[in-house]
Amino acid sequence: MIHAEQFLHRDIAPDNIIIRPDGTPVLLDFGAARRAVAERSRALTGIVKAGYSPHEQYATDSRMQGPWSDIYALGGTLYRAIAGNAPEEATLRIADDPMIPASKLGRDGYRPGFLSAVDACLRVKHTQRPQSIAQLRPMLLGMQTSGVQLETSSKSSTLDLPKRPWSAIAAGAVVLVGLAHGLLDYAGRNEERIAKEQHAAAVAKARSEQERLDRQEAETRRKQQEQAAANR
Repeated sequence: MIHAEQFLHRDIAPDNIIIRPDGTPVLLDFGAARRAVAERSRALTGIVKAGYSPHEQYATDSRMQGPWSDIYALGGTLYRAIAGNAPEEATLRIADDPMIPASKLGRDGYRPGFLSAVDACLRVKHTQRPQSIAQLRPMLLGMQTSGVQLETSSKSSTLDLPKRPWSAIAAGAVVLVGLAHGLLDYAGRNEERIAKEQHAAAVAKARSEQERLDRQEAETRRKQQEQAAANR
């Protein structure tokens, strides 16, 4: 949904995802988001998070950044859930990739197709990753795909995908459940909760102040009565 609006999140990572009581994940912290498609000729502030940011995000030149950059970070987040640790930092994987593929680490507990999709998200070269969520979704969910072929090797699989035009991105929906609507819903609920807490605090403060005044008035009456009795 955000890619369709020509935005990139650029900071997808476990610490920016909360799980609501109903089990749905919500992606937070759009502080690093940029309208990247409209500003592809401009420099972007370098926002990186070791293990989750692709190598093209380490540069301020935005021309190599696109939905595939967020897809890398999503792959890193899924890898963390599978492996128990973050992927190797992208800059350390360029020459001699030491990272063990998810297809090896998770083969006892996950579908092979799902693990291959995670590995595809984490390709070092951005042109070898899925170029949109529309391409990634069927790979992750085990749906029928058209024209997407994975070739596996002893270290990792490679993905040969044609680059899609930017207009095709609008057809992709976000894999994370409740991304935009969930964020707005969370913000609304949070604002309502804060308002209720503030109201309750104001009521408690007013009640406390009234009780103090009542005690003060009672003490004043008591002293007046004692004084009147002494004067008799």
